[in-house]
Amino acid sequence: WRADALEALGESGLEYRIAYMSAHTAGQRAAILADLAVAPLPRSFVGDEIVALGPEHGLPQLSCYNLCMQLVPEASAPARAAAEHLRATMETLHDTAAAV
Repeated sequence: WRADALEALGESGLEYRIAYMSAHTAGQRAAILADLAVAPLPRSFVGDEIVALGPEHGLPQLSCYNLCMQLVPEASAPARAAAEHLRATMETLHDTAAAV
């Protein structure tokens, strides 16, 4: 998300500065909730307490992204169960984001 956001900002000509960096979305959310920063997040991470900003607010449109999970044919039963749980969770998040 970061690389896409930086590329879009660079192409837009908007002036910006990197105020905070965090390897985790929890850190990004904390800065956003404290009104210290804006950050690129998936819609499913936004929630009611964060305002989603976009072109209507003068910011560039960010591109969509895809996640891919590969499971080897000889994966164990626990690995297959974990993969199915992740798939179902991501599908739920996708459906939630689409409703926003």
